Amino acid sequence: MAPDVLIVSLGTTAGLRTADAALERSLRRGGASTAVARIAVPARLPPTLALQDLVLAARARAAVAPSRAVVYS
Repeated sequence: MAPDVLIVSLGTTAGLRTADAALERSLRRGGASTAVARIAVPARLPPTLALQDLVLAARARAAVAPSRAVVYS
């Protein structure tokens, strides 16, 4: 069965990974079923922020699975 909330986690920093875990715990305490999809961050990101965003957005989009709601983090 598909989760209520799918968290698509970029997880590019330790702080983002900690925040994603806190969000998941909070949603579960609220009664929602959750799943986390962590994307694979490339070993070397492109040199510009715009290209980095493009690469990470494409990977995040590919990570989406059926769910009632999707949170990109």
